[in-house]
Amino acid sequence: MSKLKYLLLTMSLSVMTHSCTKVFYNIYGVEILKEFSTDNYNDTLHNLENVYGDEVNSIISSDSLYREFIKVAENVGKKNLSQPVQMIYFDGDAIVSYWANCYAPGRIGSRTLNWNHNGGFDAFPPVSAIEITSDFPTLRDFERVYGIQESPNRYTIIFIWSTMLRKQSVEAFKTVVQNIENKEYTSVYLVNIDHFHVSFND
Repeated sequence: MSKLKYLLLTMSLSVMTHSCTKVFYNIYGVEILKEFSTDNYNDTLHNLENVYGDEVNSIISSDSLYREFIKVAENVGKKNLSQPVQMIYFDGDAIVSYWANCYAPGRIGSRTLNWNHNGGFDAFPPVSAIEITSDFPTLRDFERVYGIQESPNRYTIIFIWSTMLRKQSVEAFKTVVQNIENKEYTSVYLVNIDHFHVSFND
């Protein structure tokens, strides 16, 4: 194989497996949302609840509330916060780990994302995909935006998902659940952001 062909092949595979590209969106089953589908939401939520196997808090975020959270959490990065699948881990009030589909390379054969490609999810909380800084939002910021009660547990996981990526959302949540050491000390919130993504196609 010539050096040029090898370079082109390498570049193509890189683009196909990067989870923030349009090519990725075509390969991994991204659905463009033109309206909120109650049926798709309920079906995917049912699958997520089956993965968890226990009571889990679920929120359908309005577009305005999620945009308010983005403003509060802007130091995480607007590109990160616009992704359809995200995981935010808190120890007490502080963020200790952040993941989004951008940081999980794709498995071309199975058309799923490899969240533990670097072994980050071998520990709990998982090693963060990005550097955590002191100006990141707190758990109290999230609770204030969504008007929910203070979490009673040491650890809180905010799992942000969308029916844009139904299969990938469920697969990602499996990684989250398998990583949890003890549910008794961990609160989990499922936050659907379909309305936010629908707003881009109004």
